[in-house]
Amino acid sequence: MSSSGFGIRNALKAKIYSGGPAHIYAPAYRKIAKPLSSSEGPFLDLGCGSGALVAEIAKGLPDSRVVGIDRNPAAAKDAASRVRGLIGAEILAMDGESMNFPPQSFQTVFALQNLMHWKNPDAVMAQVFRVLRPGGQFRIYQAGGGPIPVDWIQKTALGWPSDTVLRIRWKRYQPSEKFLKNLPGVLSGVGFSKVERTREGFYRKWVAVK
Repeated sequence: MSSSGFGIRNALKAKIYSGGPAHIYAPAYRKIAKPLSSSEGPFLDLGCGSGALVAEIAKGLPDSRVVGIDRNPAAAKDAASRVRGLIGAEILAMDGESMNFPPQSFQTVFALQNLMHWKNPDAVMAQVFRVLRPGGQFRIYQAGGGPIPVDWIQKTALGWPSDTVLRIRWKRYQPSEKFLKNLPGVLSGVGFSKVERTREGFYRKWVAVK
Protein backbone atom coordinates (compact mmCIF):
# COMPACT_ATOMS: atom_id res chain seq x y z
CA MET A 1 0.00 0.00 0.00
CA SER A 2 1.25 3.51 -0.83
CA SER A 3 2.01 6.08 1.86
CA SER A 4 -1.11 8.00 0.84
CA GLY A 5 -3.13 4.81 1.21
CA PHE A 6 -1.79 4.26 4.72
CA GLY A 7 -2.61 7.87 5.56
CA ILE A 8 -6.22 7.51 4.41
CA ARG A 9 -6.63 4.25 6.31
CA ASN A 10 -5.16 5.72 9.50
CA ALA A 11 -7.39 8.77 9.25
CA LEU A 12 -10.45 6.56 8.79
CA LYS A 13 -9.50 4.40 11.79
CA ALA A 14 -9.07 7.51 13.94
CA LYS A 15 -12.49 8.88 12.97
CA ILE A 16 -14.24 5.54 13.54
CA TYR A 17 -12.71 5.19 16.99
CA SER A 18 -13.44 8.77 17.99
CA GLY A 19 -17.05 8.47 16.91
CA GLY A 20 -17.67 4.97 18.33
CA PRO A 21 -15.55 3.36 21.07
CA ALA A 22 -14.42 6.71 22.49
CA HIS A 23 -18.09 7.53 23.15
CA ILE A 24 -19.07 4.06 24.36
CA TYR A 25 -16.21 3.86 26.86
CA ALA A 26 -16.41 7.48 28.05
CA PRO A 27 -17.76 6.43 31.49
CA ALA A 28 -14.85 4.01 31.92
CA TYR A 29 -12.31 6.76 31.22
CA ARG A 30 -13.99 8.96 33.81
CA LYS A 31 -13.99 6.14 36.36
CA ILE A 32 -10.27 5.50 35.85
CA ALA A 33 -9.37 9.19 36.03
CA LYS A 34 -11.54 10.26 38.98
CA PRO A 35 -9.56 8.69 41.87
CA LEU A 36 -6.16 9.86 40.58
CA SER A 37 -4.19 12.41 42.59
CA SER A 38 -1.54 14.90 41.52
CA SER A 39 1.06 12.86 43.43
CA GLU A 40 0.61 10.09 40.83
CA GLY A 41 1.66 12.42 37.99
CA PRO A 42 3.09 13.27 35.58
CA PHE A 43 0.99 10.85 33.53
CA LEU A 44 1.51 9.16 30.16
CA ASP A 45 -1.21 7.41 28.17
CA LEU A 46 0.48 4.95 25.82
CA GLY A 47 -1.55 4.45 22.63
CA CYS A 48 -3.98 7.19 23.61
CA GLY A 49 -6.33 6.80 20.63
CA SER A 50 -8.97 9.53 20.87
CA GLY A 51 -7.25 11.19 23.84
CA ALA A 52 -10.33 10.66 26.02
CA LEU A 53 -8.40 9.41 29.06
CA VAL A 54 -5.88 12.24 28.74
CA ALA A 55 -8.77 14.72 28.67
CA GLU A 56 -10.44 13.22 31.74
CA ILE A 57 -7.22 13.26 33.77
CA ALA A 58 -6.43 16.82 32.71
CA LYS A 59 -9.92 18.02 33.66
CA GLY A 60 -9.59 16.58 37.16
CA LEU A 61 -5.93 17.50 37.71
CA PRO A 62 -5.25 20.75 35.86
CA ASP A 63 -1.94 21.22 37.69
CA SER A 64 -0.53 17.91 36.43
CA ARG A 65 1.25 17.13 33.20
CA VAL A 66 -0.70 14.57 31.14
CA VAL A 67 0.74 13.31 27.86
CA GLY A 68 -0.84 10.99 25.34
CA ILE A 69 1.06 9.31 22.52
CA ASP A 70 -0.17 7.35 19.52
CA ARG A 71 1.80 6.03 16.56
CA ASN A 72 -1.10 6.84 14.23
CA PRO A 73 -0.58 10.52 13.29
CA ALA A 74 -4.27 10.89 12.39
CA ALA A 75 -5.32 9.60 15.81
CA ALA A 76 -2.84 11.93 17.50
CA LYS A 77 -4.23 14.87 15.54
CA ASP A 78 -7.80 13.98 16.49
CA ALA A 79 -6.80 13.52 20.14
CA ALA A 80 -5.02 16.88 20.15
CA SER A 81 -8.25 18.59 19.13
CA ARG A 82 -10.04 16.83 22.02
CA VAL A 83 -7.62 18.12 24.67
CA ARG A 84 -7.14 21.60 23.19
CA GLY A 85 -7.47 24.21 25.93
CA LEU A 86 -6.89 21.77 28.80
CA ILE A 87 -3.99 22.92 30.96
CA GLY A 88 -1.13 20.40 31.16
CA ALA A 89 -2.50 18.12 28.43
CA GLU A 90 -0.39 17.25 25.41
CA ILE A 91 -0.74 14.77 22.55
CA LEU A 92 2.20 13.56 20.45
CA ALA A 93 2.51 11.27 17.43
CA MET A 94 5.04 8.77 18.76
CA ASP A 95 5.70 5.02 18.76
CA GLY A 96 5.85 3.32 22.15
CA GLU A 97 8.87 1.32 21.01
CA SER A 98 11.01 4.44 20.72
CA MET A 99 9.70 7.14 23.03
CA ASN A 100 11.39 10.50 22.77
CA PHE A 101 11.24 11.35 26.46
CA PRO A 102 14.10 11.75 28.95
CA PRO A 103 14.51 8.97 31.54
CA GLN A 104 12.22 9.18 34.58
CA SER A 105 9.77 11.60 32.95
CA PHE A 106 6.57 10.07 34.36
CA GLN A 107 5.15 8.70 37.60
CA THR A 108 2.29 6.73 36.03
CA VAL A 109 1.98 5.18 32.56
CA PHE A 110 -1.34 3.80 31.26
CA ALA A 111 -1.95 1.29 28.47
CA LEU A 112 -5.67 0.74 27.82
CA GLN A 113 -6.77 -2.06 25.54
CA ASN A 114 -3.81 -1.91 23.19
CA LEU A 115 -1.54 -4.85 24.02
CA MET A 116 -2.52 -6.50 20.73
CA HIS A 117 -1.11 -3.53 18.80
CA TRP A 118 2.40 -3.83 20.23
CA LYS A 119 4.63 -5.16 17.47
CA ASN A 120 7.53 -5.60 19.89
CA PRO A 121 6.17 -5.91 23.46
CA ASP A 122 9.63 -6.24 25.03
CA ALA A 123 10.72 -2.95 23.44
CA VAL A 124 7.58 -1.15 24.61
CA MET A 125 7.94 -2.40 28.18
CA ALA A 126 11.62 -1.48 28.25
CA GLN A 127 10.74 2.04 27.09
CA VAL A 128 8.03 2.35 29.74
CA PHE A 129 10.49 1.24 32.40
CA ARG A 130 13.00 3.83 31.18
CA VAL A 131 10.58 6.78 31.26
CA LEU A 132 9.10 5.87 34.65
CA ARG A 133 10.43 7.34 37.87
CA PRO A 134 11.57 5.02 40.68
CA GLY A 135 8.43 3.81 42.43
CA GLY A 136 6.32 4.72 39.41
CA GLN A 137 3.56 2.46 38.07
CA PHE A 138 2.75 0.94 34.70
CA ARG A 139 -0.99 0.23 34.63
CA ILE A 140 -2.18 -2.10 31.87
CA TYR A 141 -5.90 -2.60 31.17
CA GLN A 142 -7.52 -5.26 28.98
CA ALA A 143 -11.30 -5.53 28.72
CA GLY A 144 -13.09 -8.79 29.48
CA GLY A 145 -12.92 -11.74 31.80
CA GLY A 146 -15.60 -10.63 34.25
CA PRO A 147 -18.89 -8.78 34.79
CA ILE A 148 -19.61 -5.49 33.03
CA PRO A 149 -20.73 -2.80 35.49
CA VAL A 150 -23.65 -0.87 34.00
CA ASP A 151 -22.17 2.53 34.87
CA TRP A 152 -18.90 1.85 33.01
CA ILE A 153 -20.44 1.77 29.51
CA GLN A 154 -22.41 4.42 27.60
CA LYS A 155 -25.37 2.64 26.03
CA THR A 156 -28.30 3.88 23.99
CA ALA A 157 -31.85 3.89 25.33
CA LEU A 158 -32.33 0.56 23.52
CA GLY A 159 -29.36 -0.98 25.32
CA TRP A 160 -26.82 -0.83 22.49
CA PRO A 161 -24.16 -2.15 22.52
CA SER A 162 -25.28 -5.23 24.40
CA ASP A 163 -22.94 -7.06 26.77
CA THR A 164 -22.79 -9.90 24.25
CA VAL A 165 -21.61 -7.60 21.49
CA LEU A 166 -19.04 -6.01 23.81
CA ARG A 167 -17.62 -9.40 24.77
CA ILE A 168 -17.35 -10.43 21.11
CA ARG A 169 -15.46 -7.22 20.32
CA TRP A 170 -13.14 -7.62 23.29
CA LYS A 171 -12.34 -11.21 22.39
CA ARG A 172 -11.40 -10.08 18.89
CA TYR A 173 -8.98 -7.45 20.15
CA GLN A 174 -7.07 -9.46 22.73
CA PRO A 175 -3.59 -10.93 22.81
CA SER A 176 -3.46 -14.65 23.49
CA GLU A 177 -4.22 -15.95 26.97
CA LYS A 178 -0.71 -17.37 27.00
CA PHE A 179 0.69 -13.87 26.49
CA LEU A 180 -1.46 -12.49 29.31
CA LYS A 181 -0.47 -15.34 31.63
CA ASN A 182 3.20 -14.66 30.94
CA LEU A 183 2.85 -10.87 31.21
CA PRO A 184 3.91 -10.58 34.89
CA GLY A 185 7.07 -12.58 34.16
CA VAL A 186 7.90 -10.45 31.12
CA LEU A 187 7.43 -7.26 33.12
CA SER A 188 9.64 -8.59 35.88
CA GLY A 189 12.25 -9.51 33.30
CA VAL A 190 12.34 -5.92 32.07
CA GLY A 191 13.12 -4.76 35.60
CA PHE A 192 9.81 -4.10 37.36
CA SER A 193 10.11 -5.07 41.01
CA LYS A 194 6.47 -5.92 41.66
CA VAL A 195 3.56 -6.92 39.42
CA GLU A 196 0.00 -7.38 40.63
CA ARG A 197 -3.06 -8.49 38.67
CA THR A 198 -6.38 -7.02 39.76
CA ARG A 199 -9.70 -5.90 38.25
CA GLU A 200 -11.15 -2.46 37.70
CA GLY A 201 -14.60 -2.12 36.17
CA PHE A 202 -14.78 -4.50 33.20
CA TYR A 203 -10.98 -4.51 32.80
CA ARG A 204 -8.39 -7.04 33.76
CA LYS A 205 -5.63 -4.88 35.19
CA TRP A 206 -1.90 -5.34 35.76
CA VAL A 207 0.05 -2.88 37.92
CA ALA A 208 3.83 -3.05 37.58
CA VAL A 209 5.99 -1.01 39.98
CA LYS A 210 9.44 0.23 39.06
